[in-house]
Amino acid sequence: MNRYIKVFLLNFTIVIVSIVCYSPGFMNLRPSDESIFRAGMSIMIFLGILFALTYGNYELLKTKKIPKIAKTESINIQQAENLLKNFSTGRYVGTTAKTAEDQLKRMQKSFRRTDELINERFERGSLSWEKYNSVLELAQDTMLQNIVSMSNRMQMFDEAEYRRLKNYKQDVLPDDIQEQQLSLYEKNMETIQNGLAVNEKLLLKMDTLSLELSDIKGEYKPGDALLEEIERLTNEVKLYQ
Repeated sequence: MNRYIKVFLLNFTIVIVSIVCYSPGFMNLRPSDESIFRAGMSIMIFLGILFALTYGNYELLKTKKIPKIAKTESINIQQAENLLKNFSTGRYVGTTAKTAEDQLKRMQKSFRRTDELINERFERGSLSWEKYNSVLELAQDTMLQNIVSMSNRMQMFDEAEYRRLKNYKQDVLPDDIQEQQLSLYEKNMETIQNGLAVNEKLLLKMDTLSLELSDIKGEYKPGDALLEEIERLTNEVKLYQ
């Protein structure tokens, strides 16, 4: 939910509570009330309203600092999802962030399924198991690091500035400079979307590997060509990090 909608709902609720509690037509609470309980309630509710008005609005309106994660720093899927949620409500990057979140969910299922099949087909610690498992781990780590890179790029995407630049002809600033600035934003967005596309290719190859590993007879073993293709794609993913 948009934070400005949350601010509106918070303040609307505060107004309603204030009317109900202090209006003569409703509870008509007063500090000077003869009833100690009602007088105390009026003071407690007032303090609660004051806290909600100040702290609640501050928390909703303050600019949230989004952590920038280094490429060398390893993260798990939950951390990657939390990073993307920071951008899911954005006007320009929101759809891309939600697509990346969906990719993470599908990646988790795909890689879990592939891991189970590798453990079923090969003895843990064997050369075959090591070969397939190393490819699986490499693919997962690479996709996660690509998500980190996309998140860092989204953090650099100032939506208010981008919105202004899209209407640059309506101001008095030099058009040629603003066109270059707009080009930088669009190049950044293109790089993010290309990262999503290559992630999707890698997911497709991992699903292909799962399908071939699930051969019921257990006679077919995916060839090195497929593993080499997955490794090639992991290197391609790294180009967008």
